[in-house]
Amino acid sequence: MATRLSFRFPWFMTRVGRVIPLQKDVGVFDYHIASLFPRSLTCTLFPRVCSTQSTSFSNNTQTMLPFITVTALFSLAFAAPSSQHGGFGGPGRFDSNGSCNASAAVLPASSLPAPTGPFKYVGLGIGTQNYTCSDSGAYTSAGAIATVYDLACKVGTPEFDTVQDTAMDIWTSASDPDTVARDVNLACSSKLDHHFFIPSASGISPKWDFGSAGFVVAAKDNNTAAPTGTQDVDWLYLHGVDGDLATKIYRVNTKEGQPPASCNASSGSITVKYTSKYFFV
Repeated sequence: MATRLSFRFPWFMTRVGRVIPLQKDVGVFDYHIASLFPRSLTCTLFPRVCSTQSTSFSNNTQTMLPFITVTALFSLAFAAPSSQHGGFGGPGRFDSNGSCNASAAVLPASSLPAPTGPFKYVGLGIGTQNYTCSDSGAYTSAGAIATVYDLACKVGTPEFDTVQDTAMDIWTSASDPDTVARDVNLACSSKLDHHFFIPSASGISPKWDFGSAGFVVAAKDNNTAAPTGTQDVDWLYLHGVDGDLATKIYRVNTKEGQPPASCNASSGSITVKYTSKYFFV
């Protein structure tokens, strides 16, 4: 009777190379040593198996399917991360087909200053504009919070021009930006990271933090009313004041995000959902 050798792996390898322990085994790979190798090779590779008195070996390899299966699973577990989405490959990064190129994106026409260099990132922001009620009875901005998804692989496709509209239609009734991203065919791995506001000398300042790719804190240079209507927040042009993620940032193709026209002392703070594109130079 052939001895069965089992390999148990209570972990899995993520696409970014982190090993995350699990509570239970996620895979059990069983195969018969006797059906894979000649005795001489088996004894070289697995001396403990040879020491088992009850083990019998075949000098002929009967089937290679288990070996191929194990090899394929090992290859998948330790494969290098794909550069197609969210790989933080830097300016003008491409996927294996050369189709994901942020620098090829075209900024929509507006009165904002023209870009001074190629785009490093183009992202879809899905989040909320935040407001507080002032003593004058009008809402004032208290910043924004958004998740930003990589659009580099949408550049040049029919979906690129309208992705913020499609996303806003879904975001109106959704509770999670990741759900919206999936529904507009942006894979989870395309998440660049987060946009939020931090305290600064001027009050609060916008920050984009893309993790290992870097961050940028910015200040506004110009704004212009959204050409699509007063319900959409302004288009912006900003420059970086801290961090090396980008030197210039554009917020364009905005959808929604504007507060009600007036408020009173009992109104409190509110959040208004919005989507937009962000271009980073």
